[in-house]
Amino acid sequence: MKVQDFSIAFRYNGWFRIGWIFFPQSCVVLAYSAWYWIASMHDLAATVRANYLMEGAVLLFCLTYAPIFLTERGKGTAKYYHETVKRVLEGIEHNESRIAAGLPPLRLCWEGERYATTYCARAGVKAAACELNFELPPGYLKWWCIVDTNSRFCNKRRRTGELDVAEHAPPKG
Repeated sequence: MKVQDFSIAFRYNGWFRIGWIFFPQSCVVLAYSAWYWIASMHDLAATVRANYLMEGAVLLFCLTYAPIFLTERGKGTAKYYHETVKRVLEGIEHNESRIAAGLPPLRLCWEGERYATTYCARAGVKAAACELNFELPPGYLKWWCIVDTNSRFCNKRRRTGELDVAEHAPPKG
C-alpha cells in the first residue's frame, strides 16, 4: 500500500484510524505483559497475575487489530476512492453534456447500490466527495456498519440512503 493510499484511508475511514491509533499501544502492553510473565515465573501469586495480564493484553491486541483487518487494511477505502473520483469526474462531464442537450442529469455514482455495500466503499465515496467538494446526504457513512451494510444491523433504508435522499431532495415541480 502506498503512503498516499494509507493517508486517504487514515483520513476518511474512522475505524481504520481508531485501529492504527490504538494498535501500537496494545503492542507495548503485550510486550510488557510478556516481560512480566517471564519475570514472575518463580512466584506463584505473581504468575497468576501475569497470566491474567497476558490474557488481557492478547485480547486488547486482537481488539485493536480488528478494525484494521475488517477495513481491509485501508485498501478498500483507497480503491473505492480512486474509482469513485474517476467515476464522479466522468459523471460530471456526462451530466454537463446531458444538461446542455436539454436532458435530465443522471444519478451520481454514490447513489447506486454498488457504493453502499461495505464500510470501505462508503468511506471511499466520502473521501472522494470531500476531495471534490460534493455534499453527501447526512448520515451517509454510518459508523455501526463496519463490515457489511447488507447485514441485519443496517436495514435497506439506511443502506441505500433512501430515507436521507428523500427527506433532503429539492421539491419537484
